[in-house]
Amino acid sequence: MTSIAGALAAVFEEEVERATRFRWPSRKYEHDIAAYAWDTFGVRLHPGQVAIAEAVVNAACQRTAVVACHKSGKTLLAAIIALWWYCMPGGRVVLFAPRMETVEQGLYFAVRDLVLRSGVCGDCREASPDLLPKDYPQGRCPHSCPISEVPRSLAVDGLCSDDMREIRGYAASNPISLQGVSGRVLILADEASGIDDDAMEAV
Repeated sequence: MTSIAGALAAVFEEEVERATRFRWPSRKYEHDIAAYAWDTFGVRLHPGQVAIAEAVVNAACQRTAVVACHKSGKTLLAAIIALWWYCMPGGRVVLFAPRMETVEQGLYFAVRDLVLRSGVCGDCREASPDLLPKDYPQGRCPHSCPISEVPRSLAVDGLCSDDMREIRGYAASNPISLQGVSGRVLILADEASGIDDDAMEAV
């Protein structure tokens, strides 16, 4: 009797977990990128980062420009914004920089790192700092949703989902490569001061 009750309890618990589980793409964090960063990657955005992110999230204007010093967290924030957009229905992201090496070693490197750590929320990371997503029975903590797609090695091949969401990298030295990119697209330009006017016009 005890084993039957235990088995039923386990089935019930699994069904509850399945019913409350969400998957990407999802609009759950459509208006709260700070909660997205905390729940998905365990990253707490500082107030300056939140203000920048909200300028993009709320889309009050088509362009958001950020002037910041080195090591201020702008690359990490840009990667979080890229993945937030990617996790929305139909999200397509272009990572753009003066040279392909800048894309690979900056924005795309940060994107790949975040994908690997996705699936453990900030609260669980603080409680058990050494636990990784794979250490949990479901491959994630109970409060998070991992990004299941595996980023490819090169930014031009990027991160792609079966439903056509994607993140890809392009160099400003070859702006014609952007031809054909359309849909719900977010373009993130890194080291924008090094991108010439013709390339920005192509964007």
